[in-house]
Amino acid sequence: TPPPHLNSTLLVNMAEPCGPAPHRCENLASGHLENGLKYYVWNHPDPKGYCELRLCVAVGSWYERDEESGFAHFVEHMAFKTTERFTENGEVTKFLESKGAQYGHDLNASTGLFDTTFRFQLPVRGGRGIEDGLDVLAEWAFGVRVTEDDVESERPVILEEWRMKRGAKERLKR
Repeated sequence: TPPPHLNSTLLVNMAEPCGPAPHRCENLASGHLENGLKYYVWNHPDPKGYCELRLCVAVGSWYERDEESGFAHFVEHMAFKTTERFTENGEVTKFLESKGAQYGHDLNASTGLFDTTFRFQLPVRGGRGIEDGLDVLAEWAFGVRVTEDDVESERPVILEEWRMKRGAKERLKR
């Protein structure tokens, strides 16, 4: 069971990638698993044949101490590198793309003040899209690996993202 401050939520939206908030959806199914995971599942008619899966983890920059600043965002990036099942760098992204996801538009993640959200959209082919998607979410929830090579290869990416979020005047000081 995860510590109380590491609550996770799984959202499965059958069709619409940017649907209404779960508490306003018709035909919403929700519940809690024994491990503390909250889930919401709902149907939406458009686009037909697709599902969107999201894993929202209650870990964001708000919970970091000063010396940990940026750590939640860094872990978000590591989830796309290697996991217990996807042991080659970037293999999880390649797997999802092979199932129909497109990196960037419908396969991405973000870290905010209070949470980190992983999301992707997959075509549903005989139910397999949902099963493949749940496998990936389980890897992101429990199987992220961090290797020295992954850290070193991602460090410049994270630093550039940080630099780009600063104002033009601050970026030019570098």
